[in-house]
Amino acid sequence: MRLLLASLAYFGIVFAAGFVFGPMRVLWLEPWFGPGIATAIEAPFLLAAMAWAALRLPARFAIDSTGYRFIMGLLAVSMVILADITVGRWLGHMPLSEQAATLVKPAGAIYLALLIVFTVMPWALGGVRRVHAA
Repeated sequence: MRLLLASLAYFGIVFAAGFVFGPMRVLWLEPWFGPGIATAIEAPFLLAAMAWAALRLPARFAIDSTGYRFIMGLLAVSMVILADITVGRWLGHMPLSEQAATLVKPAGAIYLALLIVFTVMPWALGGVRRVHAA
C-alpha cells in the first residue's frame, strides 16, 4: 500500500508542476519560440519537481528497496501516460494516433526523455540521504 501511495504522491507532485508550467509554456513561450524550444525551457523546471519528489518521497513512505523505488517510478509513469491520454482525448479531442504522432517532433522527443527520467528518478535518487551540517 505504501508503494502505491508513494507512486501516487510522486505522480501528483510532478503532474501538478506540469499543470502549472504547461499553460505558461503553451500560452507564453510557444508563440515566441515554438513548441520544441518552449518544451526545452520548461524541462528544467519539471526535472526540479521530479528530483524534489524523488529525493523526499521514498523516505517519507519508507520505500528503502532499490527495486521498489523503480516500481514506484513505473507506477507513476503509468499514471502520467494515462492522464496524458485522457486529457488529450477529452479536452483536446485528439485521437490516440494523433497524440502518438506528436512524439516524433522535437517537443515530443523531449517529453519522452522526461518520461524516462521521471521513471528512473526515484530509483536513481531515492537512496540519496541528505547531509546535515553539525
